[in-house]
Amino acid sequence: MSDATEEMQRLSEHSLTEPIPAASLDGAAHDHPADFRYWILALVLALITMVEISTYTFPHFWGSHATTALLIMGGIKFVLVTLVFMHLYFDNRFLTYVFYAGLVLAVMVYLAALASMHFF
Repeated sequence: MSDATEEMQRLSEHSLTEPIPAASLDGAAHDHPADFRYWILALVLALITMVEISTYTFPHFWGSHATTALLIMGGIKFVLVTLVFMHLYFDNRFLTYVFYAGLVLAVMVYLAALASMHFF
């Protein structure tokens, strides 16, 4: 049996709802979240994306609040993806704050650009 096949077999033996122990992962410092968590996150991200798309397909419903709603939903998606997929919840809190400072800076630059174009 090849090394790749053995690795796939070892990783596929875990439950969808139980975390993968760090001892079974090469070099991991923490248990890896269960697959179920990723499926739930995918569903939540898909729902938020559907609401974002509705700002374009039903602009009369959103009115002048579409930009604000898109900024908020984009921020929520950013935080969810970085916490779960980038495993920021395992990092030092200071590093997490530094990472999120980029989001705050990007939003401020975006709002400044919109204000300079007299969007508001």
